[in-house]
Amino acid sequence: MAEDPEEIERLWIVEAKRRAQELQENPGIGIPAEVVFKRLRSERQAIERGLADADAKRTISNEEMARRIRSWQI
Repeated sequence: MAEDPEEIERLWIVEAKRRAQELQENPGIGIPAEVVFKRLRSERQAIERGLADADAKRTISNEEMARRIRSWQI
């Protein structure tokens, strides 16, 4: 998983270009370009929030998350 901000930016741009190309090649798939780019923007914002949380140490381990989920299933 990429952690370097420049690598994350590069990967995000690659994905945006891939989705734009897909829209050009398949205009009849029923999803307007505006919707795709709105989703991309939302995904990017979520990633940025997650990275900020990680930098601020506002995260928990996978093990802790698994323990919490198991406690909900009782």
